[in-house]
Amino acid sequence: MREIVFIAPVTVTVAGSHLRLMPKALEV
Repeated sequence: MREIVFIAPVTVTVAGSHLRLMPKALEV
């Protein structure tokens, strides 16, 4: 269970960064 708790925030941060970069890529 601890592994999931540790990985969950990391995946959310990575997903958030990807979502922020996607609009920029679409604009270009």
